Amino acid sequence: MSHNIYIYILVMAAVTYLIRMLPLALSRKEITSPFIRSFLYYVPYACLAAMTFPAILFATDSVISAAVGFIVALIAAYKEKSLLTVALFACAAVFIVERILEFAVKKLIKNGYITTAEWCVSVFCSVTLCPAAEADKLSVI
Repeated sequence: MSHNIYIYILVMAAVTYLIRMLPLALSRKEITSPFIRSFLYYVPYACLAAMTFPAILFATDSVISAAVGFIVALIAAYKEKSLLTVALFACAAVFIVERILEFAVKKLIKNGYITTAEWCVSVFCSVTLCPAAEADKLSVI
């Protein structure tokens, strides 16, 4: 059975074209309903938010630092700061919270409140970043 990639590309292009062309071809008159107009106005923003929000929460080592960065970005954006300022504030907040968490965990390990293995399975560290075989590297202070 031979798979021709050009047929696949042609079918995908046709489907993409039809999805974008059919609404224009089927509705020739202007949309007058305020509900549908407002719905269509906010679709791009909703799609962008749906794609961006999960990436925000899992872009850092800790969901806590990601949430703090997100909250700082929301506050800065609400105060109508520029995009660069919002991004810099969010990055600074994430950096500071990550350092605080790292310091706190090192203190807890040093004082014997938690072990390195407990740290590896905690919410602050993903298992892929600190497997049990390399757990002793975290306790170096």
